[in-house]
Order: sequence, then C-alpha cells, then structure tokens
Amino acid sequence: MARQTKLETDAFRDGDHLAPMSIGPLLEDHSLRIARVARDFNPRYLVTEEAERVGESRVPLHPLWILTLACAALERQARGARVRSVRLQHLSHAFLKENLTFKGIVEETMTGSRAVGNTISVSFHVAAEIGRIIARGRAELTSDD
Repeated sequence: MARQTKLETDAFRDGDHLAPMSIGPLLEDHSLRIARVARDFNPRYLVTEEAERVGESRVPLHPLWILTLACAALERQARGARVRSVRLQHLSHAFLKENLTFKGIVEETMTGSRAVGNTISVSFHVAAEIGRIIARGRAELTSDD
C-alpha cells in the first residue's frame, strides 16, 4: 500500500481558489465501468432508449458518480490528502458526453488539537457545459501526519 504523503496545510490559505479542473467528456464506457464498481446497473443511467422511456432526452449521470468525480478532483487538488467527509447537494442532471468542471474554495485550514492530522475544509461546485451548476458541496480533507 502506498504511503499517504503529508497534507501541506501551509500551501493553502483560507479563501484560496483551487484551480478549476475539467472532467470528461464522460462516455458510455465510463458509465459501464462506474456501474460495475457501484454494482448499480439501473438502465436509466446506461441505455439511451431507457433514459428516453423515463422522459430524459439523453442518458443522465448517476448522482453518486458526480460525488465520486468530485472526491477524485478534491484529492487530486489537495496533493496528499484524502476526503474524510463530504456533503453533496445534487441540483441538476449532467449527461453522458458532457464535460464537467470542478471548482473549489478553501474555507478553512486546521492543524493541531482542532484537527485530525492536517485538515482543509473546501466548498465546491461541479458545473456541466455552459456553466450550469449540477452539484455543490463541502468536504474535509485530511492526512494522517
């Protein structure tokens, strides 16, 4: 198992904007791989005809997939931290073949007695094409050191 590197909380300041991160486009192949991992094969999220049958014009991304993508983006941005807790509010569907953009702002950095290891608190949102916000949330990331 790879050793987790120390989260350098001094590299982050309250109010810092994390660099925007582009995710996608997400294709049918991605949906099937995520469905296998999640063991959620709801055809609405996998098959165009089924999505259309339930009133969608395109195949939507499952909200849990959005959560997974947001956590991955947070961990990549935080250089050595892991998501300890996350809350996500799903606002709108994103669809296959769309590009998503992740943006975050450091709300608070914590060390010492108030934190488990070194911790940063980040508020974030995920947008689909043309800036449509599809989810927003808040996460705490921490390292063991």
